[in-house]
Amino acid sequence: ILEGLTIFTGYHQSITSGIGIDKYGEILWFSKQDYRDIKFLKNGNIIARTSGSNGRLAELSINSDTTFISEPLGFHHLVQKTSMNTYLGLIHLSEAHLCPSECPIIFQNYPVTWKGDSIIELDSNGNIIWEWSTFDYIGIQNYNSFYIESLNSPNSNGIIDWTHGNEVFYNEEENAMYLSMRNINTISKIDYATKDIIWHLGDLD
Repeated sequence: ILEGLTIFTGYHQSITSGIGIDKYGEILWFSKQDYRDIKFLKNGNIIARTSGSNGRLAELSINSDTTFISEPLGFHHLVQKTSMNTYLGLIHLSEAHLCPSECPIIFQNYPVTWKGDSIIELDSNGNIIWEWSTFDYIGIQNYNSFYIESLNSPNSNGIIDWTHGNEVFYNEEENAMYLSMRNINTISKIDYATKDIIWHLGDLD
């Protein structure tokens, strides 16, 4: 949101552009390309991500001219630009591990895919300069049994939707990352310098 301008972005697969309206509902701006989770930056540009499993992180001018676009790393949910001119977002990360005891019986005898998250920070050239994996720092011993028991549901495809990160935010004053993980009901504060977890708020507290 900018003063006098409210942004809506589509979530359904077929409606992925964004529009900006004033307080009277008049359309003042619309995105010309396929972007989601659109936010305005202090420099007047827009930060967003492309839709789909190979999502890119992008910065655009108000006229939709691209000033930065990442490789198709699979960014999902909200993305951020820091004051250091770096770009921050979440990508899915998958590993095969044995299923816990709550697993439906048909999945109990062999490894299944656990889908976690990785925080990725890019420099202005698109190089990865910092990353942090839920597999390394949360550990699959911490899980929500609901998503284990639901493995044989039609929407699971036999994959454990383990952490389901929704947002990451970098706090400059604290030099810390905040990560929200929906499926384990937890927000974590992470020391940027050491990558150690400072605290959890939620089920892992």
